[in-house]
Amino acid sequence: MKKLCLVLVLLLTGCSAIPLASREEDQTAKEFRTLPNSGVIYVFRDQVFVGSAIAATLFVDGKLIGGINDHNFRTVEVTPGQHQLTATSNTGVVASLPIEAKTSWPRLMLVTSDEGKKQVRKCKLEKTN
Repeated sequence: MKKLCLVLVLLLTGCSAIPLASREEDQTAKEFRTLPNSGVIYVFRDQVFVGSAIAATLFVDGKLIGGINDHNFRTVEVTPGQHQLTATSNTGVVASLPIEAKTSWPRLMLVTSDEGKKQVRKCKLEKTN
């Protein structure tokens, strides 16, 4: 029984090595401010039990952004125009999504605005690399 509990604890906490941003940075990001000459992509990872132990790494236009844990989010500032958001997992799965960033639009997600804000507010901002 002790071995089973230990395995479950490792699975649930195994991806926690990504440091979180400060509380102030987290609150500022959740204000969804617009930037005059760039767009901001908000990427959040919903908290789910299935797949929670799988590590995910994010790239924008082939540039490493960093990992992302369950129930956390990242922001990525980009220039206006077309970009490619890619997520890879430690299991070899790759997912890619084309995104058009527009100026003065504070969020770019494939969810409704209300849903995106709701989800990001429940998450914690991860420290930028």
